[in-house]
Amino acid sequence: MLPVGNFVRLPAAAFGFLLAATVAAVAQEGINVCLKSGVLVRAVRIESRNAKFIVYPEGGGNPIELSEDQVKGIGVPCGSPAPPAATPTTGVQRFGIYGSNTIGERLMPLLIDTFAQKKYGVRSVVHPIGPEESTIDIRSSGGSDPIAIIEYQAKGSGTSAKALLEKKAVIGMSSRRANDDEAAKVLAQYNLNLRGPGNEHVLALDGLAVVVHPDNPVKQLTLDQIARIFSGEIANWKDVSGAGADGRPVAGLDRPIKVHARDDKSGTYDTFVALVLSPADGPKRKISPQATRYESSENLSEAVAKDPGAIGFIGFPYIGKNHPLSIASTCGLTSLPAKFTVKTESYPLARRLYLYTVGTQNDTIARDILQFALSDDAQPTVVDGEFIDQSIEFQDGAGQQQWRQTLVANPQLGLGADKNVPSNMVRAFDAILQGAGRTAIVFRFEYASSDLDVRALQDVDRLARYLKSPAVAGKRALIVGFADSNGSWGSNARLAGQRAARVAEELQKRGVNVPAKDVLPLSYMAPVACNDTPGGQAKNRRVEVWIAK
Repeated sequence: MLPVGNFVRLPAAAFGFLLAATVAAVAQEGINVCLKSGVLVRAVRIESRNAKFIVYPEGGGNPIELSEDQVKGIGVPCGSPAPPAATPTTGVQRFGIYGSNTIGERLMPLLIDTFAQKKYGVRSVVHPIGPEESTIDIRSSGGSDPIAIIEYQAKGSGTSAKALLEKKAVIGMSSRRANDDEAAKVLAQYNLNLRGPGNEHVLALDGLAVVVHPDNPVKQLTLDQIARIFSGEIANWKDVSGAGADGRPVAGLDRPIKVHARDDKSGTYDTFVALVLSPADGPKRKISPQATRYESSENLSEAVAKDPGAIGFIGFPYIGKNHPLSIASTCGLTSLPAKFTVKTESYPLARRLYLYTVGTQNDTIARDILQFALSDDAQPTVVDGEFIDQSIEFQDGAGQQQWRQTLVANPQLGLGADKNVPSNMVRAFDAILQGAGRTAIVFRFEYASSDLDVRALQDVDRLARYLKSPAVAGKRALIVGFADSNGSWGSNARLAGQRAARVAEELQKRGVNVPAKDVLPLSYMAPVACNDTPGGQAKNRRVEVWIAK
């Protein structure tokens, strides 16, 4: 746990539009900085550096360095009263948003502020209470009193469902999917499926990067090697046989490994445990007791960047000066940590960021915030928050060409030796992809099922709007189905075709016609993950969307 006096994270959570890392400056005009001494400072810019505020006054002059203890509030007049504690002003909607520090530190405050500006023409006003805790006022244009007061806490994904159950929050933030225990408690209390449509919402995407100091020669490891390092089984880099930046084998230097990890409250930590330390289909390990633990992502990133022997895991926005490792697999596939691989969820450490609700919100402003956060209009704000948005984009030409050529040369890549790919399908794959662009839209399915998951249902709407847009209207859209490698080519081709047809059917309901000739089943060809685990098989049960150039 970091001391309460640490102030690097507080401005990001409380003033999402201000700060993103230890030294991140955003130009502003006329920011009120109210000191506890009663002095009001008007600032043109604020930075966070070494756990201090650096305030640049209007009219020039030397910057002022302030600690947390000196600051009463930012973005509000000095004389403004404290937000009401129990009985809100008549007509004011008061509700809570609780949960993930990963989402709540930066992204959600940005979304709330952008919503307030778009809807009411006025920025949100933040009243900090403590680390990861504040109230946020939303005001109408020309009004001095709030129309909504948000009780805001970003203390970890583990607090999300708990706050919903205790009715402290109407929106829960989580950087992992709600677990079985949380879903069971919501079902028992509300008779609702927390992980079903209408209650589970994919807000954005993120990738966990395993980072090392840039001088470390090791640039690629397997998930098993990473697990053994973080559990303490491997304690010196000389015992690590990985690969360098060129993919060739390389050994680490004779240097102790220093493990850095997020704390137990973090959804980032929960995700790392689920994907690396204790996967459902692998050995169960615990984090090394010698690991240095952090409540703050920024502080962890800084620590790794200062130590050539360090290794840590972090969300993509916090990679900073470190080098993110590529992930090698047992079947010969290698995945790079990149925006496209996270969007397609082919990167082994990709994750979804969630918002959870229980039924329909009574507070109309809470409902409007949720709808905005999931909308196309919110995607630029997701990017501003340095996460991976859900807007539709294409794989870069060089990356797609390499992917296509690799699979044409070795169509059995990632498959067992007994899995043959018909030569006519390899030729069709090659010919079609030379004239089409591969998008990041990927629909996934349960085992032996053609039912769309929650993200897929959101993406169908997004894809339909995109295909109707002037940018691609009239262009041929190919709906391409894939399967895992369980079973024969023929049986998997039929299942892949059913999945692709289901997506085409959903698009038809939304006014987009996809001819049957543009529904292409490719069976178990072109896996994006090894088929030797349930998790890998799940990633291969997918439908991709390719659009003619």
